[in-house]
Amino acid sequence: MSNSWRSAGHILGYHRAMESRPEANSDAQLNMAVCDRPLFAFVHIEKAAGTSLIHVLRRAFFLRYFDVTPVYPGPHKFLKAKDLRALLKVYPFTRCIGGHSVVPFSDLDSAFPNMRYITLFREPCARYVSQYIYWRDRQGWEISFEEFLERKDAQNVQTKRIVGRSWPDQAIEKLEERFALVGTVEEFPGFLAALERETGRSGLASLVMRRNVSARTDEAQELLERYRDRILEANYADLPVYEHVRNKLAPSLDAEAVSEQPAAASRSPSRDWRLLTDYMLRKLWLQPATGMLRRSNGLGARGNYGRVEKGD
Repeated sequence: MSNSWRSAGHILGYHRAMESRPEANSDAQLNMAVCDRPLFAFVHIEKAAGTSLIHVLRRAFFLRYFDVTPVYPGPHKFLKAKDLRALLKVYPFTRCIGGHSVVPFSDLDSAFPNMRYITLFREPCARYVSQYIYWRDRQGWEISFEEFLERKDAQNVQTKRIVGRSWPDQAIEKLEERFALVGTVEEFPGFLAALERETGRSGLASLVMRRNVSARTDEAQELLERYRDRILEANYADLPVYEHVRNKLAPSLDAEAVSEQPAAASRSPSRDWRLLTDYMLRKLWLQPATGMLRRSNGLGARGNYGRVEKGD
């Protein structure tokens, strides 16, 4: 047995022992370690520069960022307070969590009142087409764009990620009341500058990030032009939410601020020793420990975050 899996086994044994203690069943006691400090939570919307932002967060919260996933069975597979309590036992040094399973409409707020949500939005029509190409080319879905247009789970994804339904007014209210920072992909540098101020971490705005980007721009443009009306219809809730974010909430980087950014500071994250150290932590500790915890509860070691399976 590898050292990482042996260590994960020790954590699993500790987790089970803690759950068996009567005093450990108190939510107040279980949350005591996080209630006195903010815990940032990245709501990762599909095909909205989330992978790029994750690499920024891993550097900003060096060895304190945790890609989380539910560890207990549930109908929707979104992260709940019970999941997060268990994961923070695995890695109590966490200061920022993120992932597709992190949503602000679960019970996280009730258990972790100092949760500070952040997210990125993208122009809805471009994001929608990008998700189709990703499903088809990267995930192997055999699906035409006509069929994709009919899928309810692919419609208004950004609004649903905020409130769980295609309710734009409620999504805007949630973003204004519960989010520490909301930005757009189109103003990514401005978002990074604001993230520096929000987290107190410097050097983020100078990072060069392009991760998980599709090269099929010609095909995307063709689909946007050919199916424009149907794409707009499929994103009827996302469109007003995005416009509100873009005009009211998203920070932008003005020309003066851009000119003040030192050109020499721009660097590729792949050469950053911090990300290499973070990678080793994830592969040798966090992923094995999380996988064993999931398996102990009858789940797969990795699993997905609630997206419907192919053919559903």
